[in-house]
Amino acid sequence: MRPRDDRHRVRSWVFPFVVLVALSGYLRVALPFAVDPGGIAINYVENTGSVGSSGMPTEDQFDEIARARYDVVVNLVPPGSLGAHPDERELVERNRMRYVGIPVSYAAPRAEDFEQFVRIVRESADDRVLVHCQLGWRASTFVFLYRVVERGEDPDAAFEDVLRVWSPASHWRAFIRDTLRERHKALPARLAA
Repeated sequence: MRPRDDRHRVRSWVFPFVVLVALSGYLRVALPFAVDPGGIAINYVENTGSVGSSGMPTEDQFDEIARARYDVVVNLVPPGSLGAHPDERELVERNRMRYVGIPVSYAAPRAEDFEQFVRIVRESADDRVLVHCQLGWRASTFVFLYRVVERGEDPDAAFEDVLRVWSPASHWRAFIRDTLRERHKALPARLAA
């Protein structure tokens, strides 16, 4: 009687386990975004030696950002957005970093927002800059565009960092295309089709 109970017990957890493994594999392929907790913040990517992008840091992670020798934190999240820190400026400045807020609408990114972002990064040429939003989508896209437009980097190589975080929604793909075409820059192959 005991062997049968053991087999039944094993069967009772094997099926749910197999389903969970299969579901997690499917979600890794099917979802158009990543959620990597990262060391510095969610979806953190060190894009260049001087510029990184991420999602929203926790209050404690601002200490970690400073320890990673970032000098400037650029927040692309509009005030009052889900997960935003109303006291982010103080959190950043308490760690002896400079804070810049550029509220970028996820639903309607604007060329003016990108131009302001470029000015800030240019002004911070001797500093390490961390750019963040809520999940790293806006941040990774703005950093990608900066790398291609301002630094002349290969669009396909730079776009790999965006794809580590998400596959841009259609209105963001249009924003990328428009921004690069206006500046006579090549599109990444994944967006050219």
